[in-house]
Amino acid sequence: MLATESAFKEDAGKGFNVIHLAVHGVSNSADPDDAYLALLPDKSADDDGLLHASEIAMMRLHTNLVVLSACDTAVGTLQGEEGISTISESFLLAGASSVISTLWSVDDTSSLFLMKRFYLHLENGEPPGAALAAAKREMLHTFGKSAVPYYWAGFTFEGALGRNARG
Repeated sequence: MLATESAFKEDAGKGFNVIHLAVHGVSNSADPDDAYLALLPDKSADDDGLLHASEIAMMRLHTNLVVLSACDTAVGTLQGEEGISTISESFLLAGASSVISTLWSVDDTSSLFLMKRFYLHLENGEPPGAALAAAKREMLHTFGKSAVPYYWAGFTFEGALGRNARG
């Protein structure tokens, strides 16, 4: 299956335990609903491949964890009493129990190491927030002073803390 916007919209609500998206993310401080994840377009389904925050919020997800390995997915602007509007918040509004997202642009190589370690901890029964923290500690332990936080520390966790989302 191709990673098109239409395929994601069709399949995402099928009750996956974990949804992982390693794509390009674009925040929009002027119009947070216009922030998007870049997927493949599908002309036959009349979609542009840009999965906007407003489209995500309208979906109905039944998933424990969404991992957004994409830049700026936890970046947004304060929207009055509603809080900060972000792509990650859109997934929570759509029904995801928890989301891992990024506070700034992250490096692909560092993200790959971090995600591999994260999923090992998740498979070992740790809840997502604890698994992410453990993976960050391993990044520091493994690479020491070479583990420049700018490249990987932007990953953050929000949502239900106590659930285990082993896939």
